Amino acid sequence: MTDLVFLNALRSKLKGGNIRSIHLNALPGRFATRLDLSNLNYIKPDFAENFLEQLFIISSFEFKISFDSIDLNNIQIEEQKKLGLLSKRLNSLHIENEDNYKEHGIKTFGFGFPILIKPSKQDPTKIIKAPIFIWQLEIVKASNKVNTWSILRNKFRNEAGRMVDEEIHSVGLNEVLLSFIKTDENIFIPQINEELLEDAIIDRDELIAECIKVLKALNSNVSNNLAEDLTSKIGMPLINIPESSALEAISSNQAWIYFGGVFGLFRTQKESIINDIDVLIDRYDEFKFENLVVEKFTGTSLSAIETDPSQQEILSTLGIEPKKIIQGPPGTGKSQSLTALITNALANKLKCLVVCEKKTALEVIKRNLHKEDNKLGELAALIEDINKDRDGIVNSVRDRLNYLSYSTRFNPISYTSVRDIAETKVAEWNNNHKQLEKNLYRGKYWTELVGDFLSKQKRADYSLLKMKLDHKQFKFDEDENELTDIVEILTSANELYNSIGKLNHPLEILNDELFNSANIIAIQQNLLEVAKNVLSRITLAKIELSEQLQVYASWVDSHFFEYYNELKKESNKYLSFIDANYKEFGEAFYKNDPLTNFKISVLSKISNSYKSLQQNKSEITTRINEIIGLHNSLNYFEHTFIDTGEIKNNRLYIENINKLLVSADNWFNENEKTRSKYKDEFSSSYFHPLFQIFLK
Repeated sequence: MTDLVFLNALRSKLKGGNIRSIHLNALPGRFATRLDLSNLNYIKPDFAENFLEQLFIISSFEFKISFDSIDLNNIQIEEQKKLGLLSKRLNSLHIENEDNYKEHGIKTFGFGFPILIKPSKQDPTKIIKAPIFIWQLEIVKASNKVNTWSILRNKFRNEAGRMVDEEIHSVGLNEVLLSFIKTDENIFIPQINEELLEDAIIDRDELIAECIKVLKALNSNVSNNLAEDLTSKIGMPLINIPESSALEAISSNQAWIYFGGVFGLFRTQKESIINDIDVLIDRYDEFKFENLVVEKFTGTSLSAIETDPSQQEILSTLGIEPKKIIQGPPGTGKSQSLTALITNALANKLKCLVVCEKKTALEVIKRNLHKEDNKLGELAALIEDINKDRDGIVNSVRDRLNYLSYSTRFNPISYTSVRDIAETKVAEWNNNHKQLEKNLYRGKYWTELVGDFLSKQKRADYSLLKMKLDHKQFKFDEDENELTDIVEILTSANELYNSIGKLNHPLEILNDELFNSANIIAIQQNLLEVAKNVLSRITLAKIELSEQLQVYASWVDSHFFEYYNELKKESNKYLSFIDANYKEFGEAFYKNDPLTNFKISVLSKISNSYKSLQQNKSEITTRINEIIGLHNSLNYFEHTFIDTGEIKNNRLYIENINKLLVSADNWFNENEKTRSKYKDEFSSSYFHPLFQIFLK
């Protein structure tokens, strides 16, 4: 949103001038466009004081400067040089003021008085010599006389050559100085009260009062006689402003005022921009900032030069938002991105303006365009000075116009065909990239999974499992928890193996050490001893295992019976509940259609019997859910329960629960047979035949 607060803040920021500008260093020195007010006394005594007197009492005047009263042939050479310098500077001021008006649309000639001398707080080696007040004036050179000029305040020369009054321009404090003081010392000095300037004049007393206000804001200690001191100094005859070195030599840590004046061009570096902002502020209500429509970019996103993915992303998203910021440290491709934007604009029959504070950056972009193609570079014009660069640009345009008749005719059909092919390929590649961004497994996309695989490959040799595992047996794409379950089992197995340090294979006892002897009989004897020892250990293990199995079998019997018994008990209780309600309420208890339920709901409000019926029918779902929960807690056998939301007759529940009881009986009886079989098999000895071979 563009608002007045922002515009005023931007205006203040732009008015912060350079410390070498006339706003902060007003000493005339060798500047051709600066004139010390006291130099007017070269023409006649007190001539400069006469100008000041008019400035303090008249809001609109013409102050004529002329050498007519001076016989240049009868004065000293030194005085002739002074008048010559005065003439040159007045002419320079006039010419530069007119040139500025032609180039920037604003005249900046003015008068600054008095001069504030103070060291910079952030850099005490720098001394500020800034005018406190600036009067906007006009300088005109006589067209029919030499060495004759007019300094105008609130007047201008019309087309007939006559001086007429114009719109009143008041006087103000040096805004650049105020901005500098706020930045340098964080001291805010307000502008002059508008009521004080209703007559567009600031007299001596008002000027002294404002100077006191400035000095009190800048100095921690001020003299009680400050007003008298300043009044006496402003009444003294004007002398030439000392050189910069002389003023700096007598400067202290305190700010002080030198009562000297300077004519000059009080132009900031961004004067034309400030002027435009002033227009925006003055005519703010005429601009419909909130309703501005930014035309969407609808051209192709292809660039005529090579781009990396980030630069291509900039081109591809041009039409989404009207503004885009590209930032990054040096060498990251910002200039190349701008080059791509320019070529893209030209390809879409658009114009492109690149503005930069430094010429170097513009030269880099222009050099990039020439590097890509000389013809492309010739389409770019680098403008630093509108006067110096005008001839080169005009000649370049003429050369291109002359060359058009000799150039090859552009084939739009061929260009469109090539562009369509390129856009199709770009769309295909972008689609492939989007596929890579899809989540494939446990929230990870392709590149992440490949990265995980490569990182794990460094720590383990998966080739050992390559011939032992079949990927078709896994369900990674269907069940994301499968891998977690397998990893948990392998982790548990790894802990068990690490606790004993070996696999304990039964044939591990037949190691190489048994066959190291050259005596066959000795080897056979060793094998017999091992066989006896193993048989003894197996017998002990079998006894211990048998005892553990009996304990486990008893626990399994108790566990299965408890589950079976609890399920049957809850199911029978449910059937008894159904039967009791049927005897009490009849078919109304079984019916579950909307009409019956509505009827029961209405009558339950006036009848206790129907109220009990409604409550008991609702309890059917609660009880059936308890049975479902009990069955699913272990889920030892399969059974499909009826969806409670689709039952229109509660009789179906009876059939379903009866089927559950039958399934439970079958499961329990089958488990009884299985457990008995395992017990019989374990009680028989099937280890002995193996070791009988060794004992024979």
